[in-house]
Amino acid sequence: MQLCFVNKLPIEFFTTFNITAEDGGPVQIELRYAGSQQRVVTEQVSNMKVQICVLDGDFGKDGNEDWSADEFNAQIVKPREGKGQLLKGETVIKLEKGFACINNKIEFTDNSIGTRNKKFRLGVKFLQSTSVSVSVREGRSEAFRVKDKRGERKS
Repeated sequence: MQLCFVNKLPIEFFTTFNITAEDGGPVQIELRYAGSQQRVVTEQVSNMKVQICVLDGDFGKDGNEDWSADEFNAQIVKPREGKGQLLKGETVIKLEKGFACINNKIEFTDNSIGTRNKKFRLGVKFLQSTSVSVSVREGRSEAFRVKDKRGERKS
């Protein structure tokens, strides 16, 4: 099984603005069977809590879709010195029948300028280890930039 971001994210976000999908709607996450890509709706893990995290934008740029939990966790971006958490808001959400939405309740508190490629990715992983002996791969979004809100153009 694997966690997946369903809809596409924009190529850039601004700090203190709610995270939304490219179409302006909520970011959607699904738990899927790896082989069929069908949503998992009946397994025990389809109703567990997941955590949204910030990953380095270079993670997976080589197209590798096979990583360990330790490799995934090593790619989680730490906040810069003197800054708080990178994400503010409801970063823990509950899957219901293998589906969850971020619902515009989290935002970036810092830009991505401090990373090597100046990009982040969103990641999603199970909050607690599963008591079921099933393997679930974490999910990651496409890479995007996060700019300071002061750089947003006024329309």
